Amino acid sequence: MDYPIKVFEINSPDGDCIKMEILEVYGFPNGTSFRGGYDILCSLEINAEAYSIRSERYYSATGALYDFYVAMRNCYDKLNGKAIYKVFHAENDLEFEVNFDNGKVKVSGSYQDNPHVKNVLGFEFISDQSYFNEVLNDLKKIVLLFGDNKGKRK
Repeated sequence: MDYPIKVFEINSPDGDCIKMEILEVYGFPNGTSFRGGYDILCSLEINAEAYSIRSERYYSATGALYDFYVAMRNCYDKLNGKAIYKVFHAENDLEFEVNFDNGKVKVSGSYQDNPHVKNVLGFEFISDQSYFNEVLNDLKKIVLLFGDNKGKRK
């Protein structure tokens, strides 16, 4: 497998973004994680106005990406709804939601690099639905490669 693997890049017209790439996959294809799918090491970048983070050691799971993809696809198709990305890992924590409202999209959430230190980046930015076709295509590639919460490919 060639790394990095683009997971998604959610952008706004103002240059705000949240971007994730897979740097390593653990257990694939033989053993799934209790978090769902396979544990992954990612790079993570968040830019929202004057605030930003960049981490090369963000831990997640492909099951969380699968759930996020399914919710995003539903919201995108209906032009309405909320898709939530959340996976807690002992090393770090990222949680955000993407709210679709008839073409307008609000992305908001928080990132904490170390749960033992109270430094938390809260972020929010506004985008629109036209930015999400590529996001869904990228997430679909991840789902086709790593499968659902049990690592089963359809």
